[in-house]
Amino acid sequence: MTPYGKPERAVVTGGCGFLGQVLVRTLLEKEIAVTVIDLPEKEAYLPKRKGLDFQPNVWQGETERKYDVFYHLAWAGSAGEGRKDGFLQAENIRQTLEALALAKKLGCHTFIFAGSIMEAEVEAAKKAGLSPKGTDCYALAKTAAGNLSRALAKEWGIRHVTGRITNTFGVGEKSDRLICRVMDAWEKGEVPPLTAGEQMYDFLYVTDAARAFAAIGEKGIDGKTYIIGSGKPCPLRNWLEEAMEVTGGKGDFGKIPFSGVSLTESDFDTGELERDTGFCCRVPFVEGIGRLWHWRKEGLL
Repeated sequence: MTPYGKPERAVVTGGCGFLGQVLVRTLLEKEIAVTVIDLPEKEAYLPKRKGLDFQPNVWQGETERKYDVFYHLAWAGSAGEGRKDGFLQAENIRQTLEALALAKKLGCHTFIFAGSIMEAEVEAAKKAGLSPKGTDCYALAKTAAGNLSRALAKEWGIRHVTGRITNTFGVGEKSDRLICRVMDAWEKGEVPPLTAGEQMYDFLYVTDAARAFAAIGEKGIDGKTYIIGSGKPCPLRNWLEEAMEVTGGKGDFGKIPFSGVSLTESDFDTGELERDTGFCCRVPFVEGIGRLWHWRKEGLL
């Protein structure tokens, strides 16, 4: 336990997003009041629940009410072509520091930054002597935002904890990320082209990811970066073959050359997360894939 104890009030930027909505629900279930900051048009995505408040991107609420934990999930261009947009990614860095400044103004003792496993991929590529690619703008900006906010948080006496997300998936996801892409193809009866699938991967169901973030908000240690994953990394092909058994889909392995850097098992190590917070994965990958596939087949997408 940290000396802070269980938070009473939290702020979540990007709380109307895929992971954000589940995190908000998780915090409310723990009887933590939540204020969501997101784009004004996304307010309709949130349910009307006791203890839940919404603020548009520019904070218009009172600042006299004090909060405990500030979760910064909001990030533009986290997938697709936006990852290559250096100007957009630079703006994300500024927005992160603005979020930290607001956390300070609201009296938060803890700032939780949502990182990405792609940061580890860029670090590994650098060690291998490879030059950055356009799509690395996203991970480079995440690294910069995390480092800058950590330094500033230390100056301001705010506990700073990073949750480095591996790959989340689950009911409610609408994106062009891997699991959704292959399921799009399977629903059309297509066989998507894939790499050989030898690179290491990890997947975590969205409710478990939200529980992990709630746990580090309460018990995470200042300055640490926790890997948010299942703790059971294996080659991507293994994951996809399990998904194919559930859905009946197929994949053309080896059709696409893999041009990245394969991470090691240690890059996916969730040991510190488990030791410091007591977190453990509850939803097996196969069960999570079944839930998502059923949700899509029911026409709820």
